[in-house]
Amino acid sequence: PSMEPDEVVRTIAQLEAERSSDVLLLKALARRFRANADEFFPPQIDAVMGGFARLGYSDESLLVGFAGRLLDLASDASPRRVVRLLRHGAAL
Repeated sequence: PSMEPDEVVRTIAQLEAERSSDVLLLKALARRFRANADEFFPPQIDAVMGGFARLGYSDESLLVGFAGRLLDLASDASPRRVVRLLRHGAAL
């Protein structure tokens, strides 16, 4: 069974709070994000990208999922969200 977007966001937040560096779990979460990026709402994508950036984790799955949603996110996002997303992307 796959995780719902809210579960992914909560798991990343928990890993961040614990300052975890469980690479296998982070990799699995990044793959989940890429495979189902269209299920994530913009605030959830913002939270996912920010969490991964603060954890210092990046891989191809995460970046491909982010790139695939970037146009959708930027088209109707507030300037503040666009800046946050670009900062998160740059940190990765």
